[in-house]
Amino acid sequence: MDDLLMLDHNPEKLKAMEHPINSWLVSNRLQRLNHDKTHLTNLSEGIAYLGYRLRQVDSPSQPLQL
Repeated sequence: MDDLLMLDHNPEKLKAMEHPINSWLVSNRLQRLNHDKTHLTNLSEGIAYLGYRLRQVDSPSQPLQL
């Protein structure tokens, strides 16, 4: 696994998932999360992912823009 993107409206839920995901990666893939690259960010600020810039906008027809 190289890249992992998790989206949710509740940042606390995502924070709570970090440890179980890291434990699973260590046990099953001999990998671990890179804490220098693990960030919680509001999508309205935009994120860089797989060479694209993703941003959530207030548009019902296109809520996620590249």
